[in-house]
Amino acid sequence: MKRPMKIGLWILGIPVCLIIMAIIGVCLLFPKEKAKTMAIDRISSALNRKVVVDDISISLWGGLGIYLEGIKIANPPGSAAPDFLTAKALDIKVRLFPLLRKELQIDRLILKEPHISLHKSLAGLNNYQLGTPEWVASIPANEMLSNESKMAAVPISFEDLAIEDGRLDYNDDSSGVKLAIYGLSLKSQMNTPRKMVYDASGRIGMDSLQTIAGNIKMPPLRGMAEYHIIVDLDANTAVIPELRVVINGIGLNIKAGIPNLKTKNYLNAEISSDKIDLVNIFPFLPDSIENLISPYNIKGGLTINANVKYNKSSSSPFIYDGRVNFLDLGLSRKGI
Repeated sequence: MKRPMKIGLWILGIPVCLIIMAIIGVCLLFPKEKAKTMAIDRISSALNRKVVVDDISISLWGGLGIYLEGIKIANPPGSAAPDFLTAKALDIKVRLFPLLRKELQIDRLILKEPHISLHKSLAGLNNYQLGTPEWVASIPANEMLSNESKMAAVPISFEDLAIEDGRLDYNDDSSGVKLAIYGLSLKSQMNTPRKMVYDASGRIGMDSLQTIAGNIKMPPLRGMAEYHIIVDLDANTAVIPELRVVINGIGLNIKAGIPNLKTKNYLNAEISSDKIDLVNIFPFLPDSIENLISPYNIKGGLTINANVKYNKSSSSPFIYDGRVNFLDLGLSRKGI
């Protein structure tokens, strides 16, 4: 699993599960005000961060409903910014009877207007590993898998996991990379067909992604991804039978598999594209090439079919082959 996926699992997976379990425990046993205080204490203890919740509402109609307003999760000491995450609200509804079987079945988990700020310092220290008092440069693969396995001990499923109108900022002082995502949305569902196996599908969208990475030219991006992923933490495998990505009008269909999540030595992927209009590619070209072709009127498109294999132990880790088909090409210039 690549590091961004590890970070994503850590940020969105384990802390969320810890928060849910902490909230459910206190809300079932205590009145509202005491539940609010104890929930904040337990979440703060689980994440080892200061947590603020402005208000909490509890309902037992059709399951356990919990609504948290005005959420803030602080950054670790030493961070320039005050908060790691802020959100307008977190809306949770959990089925009660499965809890008696030690199963967590979530009908609804909606995070409204979150703003997540990720930061990596010049020394390589980060603010996005939760649950430790110090900034750390990395999360070892065996430690990550161990924590994932702990959460997998409880069968978890959800019908509606959503993020509404989110924002994510990432600043890496060590590499100079800055990234900002606006209008982040997620609509997903997941079930656990058997212990340690997760089957998830859904849609991720963004209104705008803006990137600064040294001299690399990157236009603002708008897009979405529809995905289906099966992760077997017992067998240490991940399969993506379906991934549909559309970025700035460029559509790609991807199938991939990671045979060993623990070593991450191998990756197999198949990639195919819709017809890509050439005009949608031009914004990604270097200025020197774009200036060269700007006097011409170019029309037409292309399609791509490719296979990619990654073998970490090979002298040439990436092996790829494929085919590009050009369609309806035309080239003209005034006076010619």
